[in-house]
Amino acid sequence: MHSIIVKIENAFKNPWLEAALGIVIMATGLAEAGESLFEDVASGEVGAHHGVIILGLVHTIKAVPSILGGLIIMAHSSDREQK
Repeated sequence: MHSIIVKIENAFKNPWLEAALGIVIMATGLAEAGESLFEDVASGEVGAHHGVIILGLVHTIKAVPSILGGLIIMAHSSDREQK
């Protein structure tokens, strides 16, 4: 049972999944507030959809270091295999 929980936890901590989720959240917020985004912020009429855009952006940015770290590890291992 413990191994199933670990596998599920690892699946949901996948940085690619986190980045995709962040992009979907941003797209949802932009679809809701896309036309009036700058006007709403300039006039001070900030709503929940504006917060959703920021949440999606932060979630996507949070995944970037893990993705880059994985890519660096992959590049390093392929360099070691070629030697």
